[in-house]
Amino acid sequence: VLRADFEVTRQEEITRSQSAEGAARPLAQITGVALRSDEGETGHATLDGGSGLTIAIQVHATTRLTDWILGVGLTTPMGTTLYQTNTKLMGVPPEPLLGTGRYEFHLVGLPLGEGDYAVQASIQLLDGTDVHLVPEAAHFSVRGDGSSLGPLRVPITFAMV
Repeated sequence: VLRADFEVTRQEEITRSQSAEGAARPLAQITGVALRSDEGETGHATLDGGSGLTIAIQVHATTRLTDWILGVGLTTPMGTTLYQTNTKLMGVPPEPLLGTGRYEFHLVGLPLGEGDYAVQASIQLLDGTDVHLVPEAAHFSVRGDGSSLGPLRVPITFAMV
């Protein structure tokens, strides 16, 4: 709850800043995030360890959005970031946007342990200015075999020598 309250306050500050600066700053929002497992499961997907996940993001820009970055991340239920990337780091800048655009990130072979996870989605400008962040845009779970604990799935063997 505290994290959610903090994020609401932060987004209100961004909106006030954008309003004060008028058209100098693009206004855009993440209007939808959907998940799809490699097996085709949608909604709150439950993955097998090592499966892939597609994150579909819809963005709506009320002013022309240029030189921008779309990002995704994975977190634990406590908000610990496990993974983040964005279009800048990937070297695939999105084209300018006015109106609604749809984008997909495909995470191949996630090495996640059994548990629940959240997906973050974000929009930034190339200069690092935050435009919109959704810290818990979607949720998914990973099934495990009970042989280990924690958010990382690591193939392991044991031998008595």
